[in-house]
Amino acid sequence: MQTILRLAVRADAFLARLNAGLAAVAIVLAATVVIGWVAGHPEIFQVEYDAAAAASGIAPEDVTASE
Repeated sequence: MQTILRLAVRADAFLARLNAGLAAVAIVLAATVVIGWVAGHPEIFQVEYDAAAAASGIAPEDVTASE
């Protein structure tokens, strides 16, 4: 009985460490996917020019339009 209990405790410790390692791998993989997606879609950081908002004075005018 004591041998079974010792094996169960060791298996529990092993599975806990395995679970923590898999969680770390999942976090790194998710960060890699997000960074790769953002690198492939730089347009999400660009401000869209809104002519109507610029004309009403609530947005800056497009500097390329005045050049």
